[in-house]
Amino acid sequence: MLQATLIGKSKKGKQRVKMHGEVWNVIENSNSPGSLLLKSLDRNDLRWVSICNDPDFDMKISKWQIHG
Repeated sequence: MLQATLIGKSKKGKQRVKMHGEVWNVIENSNSPGSLLLKSLDRNDLRWVSICNDPDFDMKISKWQIHG
């Protein structure tokens, strides 16, 4: 599963990071090229974030695996 770390740039972005944390799950979606649908780890918020030049967030993508 991919995860994104969000860094708030605007006042709105900084508030979202403060409310829901900086690490979000990436929801698989091919319907919107250039954007990713993110779901907060507390599962209370969904957010579209542009991959390039988002006005509210900078984003770093990482991949984690569960070993079983």
